[in-house]
Amino acid sequence: MIRTLLAQNGWLILLATLVSSTSALFALYMVAAISDQISQTAGDPSSWLARFLLGIVALFALGFLSQWLLTLLSTRFVAKLRKTISTNILNANYAQLEYTGGHKLYAALTSDISSVSGALSTFPVFVFNLTAIFVCLLYLATQSLDLFTLLIGVLLVAVGTIQILMDASAVRIQALRESEDSLFSYFKALIDGSKELSVNRDRKRFFLDEQLHGGVQTMKGKERSAQLFMNISMNWGTTVLFIAMGIVAISASVFFQLPQPVVTTFVFVLIYLAGPIGGVINDQQVLIRGFVGAAKLDSLRLNAQPLVETNAAANALLHEPSVAHKKLHDFERLQVRGLHYRYKDLEKLESEDANTDEYHFSVGPIDFEIQRGEVVFFVGGNGSGKSTVAKLITGLYQYDSGELMLNGKAQTPEDDAYRAHFYTIHAECYVFDTLLDEHGKLADDARSREWLERLGLAHKIRVENGVLSSTNLSSGQRKRLALLQAYLQDAPIYVFDEWAAEQDPIFRELFYTELLPELKRQNKAVIAVSHDDAYFGVADRVVKFDQGQIVSQELGTTVSAVSTSTSNTSHSQSPALAELEVKR
Repeated sequence: MIRTLLAQNGWLILLATLVSSTSALFALYMVAAISDQISQTAGDPSSWLARFLLGIVALFALGFLSQWLLTLLSTRFVAKLRKTISTNILNANYAQLEYTGGHKLYAALTSDISSVSGALSTFPVFVFNLTAIFVCLLYLATQSLDLFTLLIGVLLVAVGTIQILMDASAVRIQALRESEDSLFSYFKALIDGSKELSVNRDRKRFFLDEQLHGGVQTMKGKERSAQLFMNISMNWGTTVLFIAMGIVAISASVFFQLPQPVVTTFVFVLIYLAGPIGGVINDQQVLIRGFVGAAKLDSLRLNAQPLVETNAAANALLHEPSVAHKKLHDFERLQVRGLHYRYKDLEKLESEDANTDEYHFSVGPIDFEIQRGEVVFFVGGNGSGKSTVAKLITGLYQYDSGELMLNGKAQTPEDDAYRAHFYTIHAECYVFDTLLDEHGKLADDARSREWLERLGLAHKIRVENGVLSSTNLSSGQRKRLALLQAYLQDAPIYVFDEWAAEQDPIFRELFYTELLPELKRQNKAVIAVSHDDAYFGVADRVVKFDQGQIVSQELGTTVSAVSTSTSNTSHSQSPALAELEVKR
């Protein structure tokens, strides 16, 4: 993907490089002109002044143009890289994203992209400095070949030494980048676990002292180590120039008996070269960080493909206006045939010593069917596989074998057109601050306010132009807000994973005895992962899971009849719902 972006911006990189190189030529022109004036070989002063002013104007104009091109290049590349990576994360296999870890993706979207962008924008400057060094040395060769040969010998020794130091710095920059992943994981834990850390003194102390502060200290040590070799390289480069000037000065007078203007030119050019040589050494550090960042981006692999590989077809489908929605309500039934999935230790599978016989939880084979207007409960103990099957059906996980069919036609679960049939509220759901309708546009405020009122959130949240005033709510309230978003988007199939688990009795009863029957009357298909056996009578069927298998499928009324907790269950309004009506 990096190569693709480089190819797309090749003309801009080439133009910036050419401008930088031309600017380097004019810099040498200025150095030579000043050297001639100092050596009193410049000729007519008025002619020299005209050439000098021309060089000043050209140097400023080319320098400004070069920097502006670098700005265009850097901002364009960063924007394109961020959009492409974000799109591919959305198109990625969710199971692989779980394995990769959010902290690594955060690091990729921030640190790695910045490093690659910095390297890209530095490259023309690097070329400028290299060009300046090359043309200056070429100019010195025209002044005295003997002195030039001696100078080259000194510089070659210096370059070899500097390269050894730069290689040592590169190794440490690589180690530094690996440590950054760990530090990002601590930052993520700091935010996600803030409640637990706030109320547990021992956990907070251990986290700060042994983990977060340890990670910061490790980063500091590795950064210092990398910078140490870089600083030695830069100072050694400057020192070598003065050594070279001393050798030039003594050799010119003792061995070669060169005229004073030639010696002055050599010394003056070497003083000028201190900037470009220091720039080359510093630019190398930026380029190394860019190469490390690019390698890190390409190492984030999903389905054996680079995470950031351009996926033009998927991107085009994502932005095609509601193609799938036109056929959503043609849905009649969803069929699952022989579905099988086995959890894998992805890290071990990537290693050579992977043990394929090691136990991993699996589900299936699963045979299941749901039709429009049907409410089905998935029930079973913790770890029975019911939530995993829901993720397989909705396309979050990619099954190992089997088939998913809509209206009798085989489907590809990673296809957005298939996934568009579902609206899922996960056990741990994220709630966005915008409300969308069934067409993917901002929802009507009046309709949204009706649902906020019905779900007991109107006193907490306001909506204006489809944007919510806040999503800073309790877990149960966030799930009610997610339910509001689900209703507004009007999908043909709803999947609720333990939606009622964190609701108080009022809203639990509202969900089971009012909202689910409403969805049924609207001819929606509903899959509800639930432990609430008191409400099994609401379901048309109750599908029970155990050890990753469907062990029974019964009518909801049958299961409800044998449950001791369902004796008072009915579709009539309960005291809890009556209390809610009073509150409204």
